[in-house]
Amino acid sequence: MSILVISDNFCKIEAKASPELKCLSWKDVYRRSLTGAHCLLIDMTFEENIRREEDKLRSLFDLYTKMSADHFLNENRQTLVLVCGSDVFEISDSIECYDFLSKIIPEPSKIFSEKGDSTYALVEKGHVRTYLDQFASGQTFVSCYYDPKVSKHLVPLAATRDTANWCVAFEYRDGNGNLVVLPPYKAENIAHVFEVLLSVCKSYVSKRELLGRRFKFDTAIPENIRNTFYDAEKCYQNDLYLQSVMTCRRALEMSAIDRGISSGGGLNIKLTKLKDAGVINDPLFELADRIRGFGNLAAHGEKADPDEINGGSSIIEEGDAIECIDYLKIFFDYVYVIPKRIVDSNIRIERLKALKKGEIK
Repeated sequence: MSILVISDNFCKIEAKASPELKCLSWKDVYRRSLTGAHCLLIDMTFEENIRREEDKLRSLFDLYTKMSADHFLNENRQTLVLVCGSDVFEISDSIECYDFLSKIIPEPSKIFSEKGDSTYALVEKGHVRTYLDQFASGQTFVSCYYDPKVSKHLVPLAATRDTANWCVAFEYRDGNGNLVVLPPYKAENIAHVFEVLLSVCKSYVSKRELLGRRFKFDTAIPENIRNTFYDAEKCYQNDLYLQSVMTCRRALEMSAIDRGISSGGGLNIKLTKLKDAGVINDPLFELADRIRGFGNLAAHGEKADPDEINGGSSIIEEGDAIECIDYLKIFFDYVYVIPKRIVDSNIRIERLKALKKGEIK
């Protein structure tokens, strides 16, 4: 796991030597490509009384040009953890300083706003919560307005207490890329702040790598069904949870038809016929029926309460998509993979018996 850090503050810290960790000051941004690292940690802090305005703008322009294409994070399968400065050194307090985000987010000016607040309503857990709870300062110059009806790619991590819609910490997910925006930090213990931020970076990268290893598609599953299962997994990896669940339901129905159940009638009837025919047992029927239930909610469910910070999007959440994919894998293992392995093992056993008897050489 490799992390590239851009910061005038953190480069002063004598971090443990590691080939996976590279630190650049802002004046050295032009020297190195941003691709190749799993995660970028960018601290929008510039040295106090040292950097001239034109030097700062030049460094920011270098960063912009290094992001060589639109949807830069998605194209390079990277995570960017962006920290909006510190409370001691000069904070980049203009939205114009964040123009490079246009390489990540289409028309970022429609999402971001210059709005400060002294109190946060914490949402996220884990390392992000540790940072927000212990190190975040009482101000921020970058926030976004979260409208659950239109903010499909935004995930709030912390909101201002006066209104849940103004988010001072949030994720922006773009396919295989992920942007994490955090408010400025208190510079009382920079080394500890740096350690926590590195933990934030590692946690996001680990999650992406885990997803990449999670799914295997056995060739015992018929190709058309296997491809549909693959589509469900790809929807999940691109944070399209509702579409993932609906695709899981479709793959399940395709499997029922493949196993000889007529195409007429609803999926519940097809699953019942599979059980009656002995293709699946009672526990597997219940498991498949969960996929059917989630799929129905994805196709016909109503919107959640738009006033809730985690609501307003589809009622289908990440955990629901994971559950459907896991259940579908169990279903396919039972219906296709295990029977195929039993047949292959029996063939192997018979061959070994024949070899022992000298019937074949």
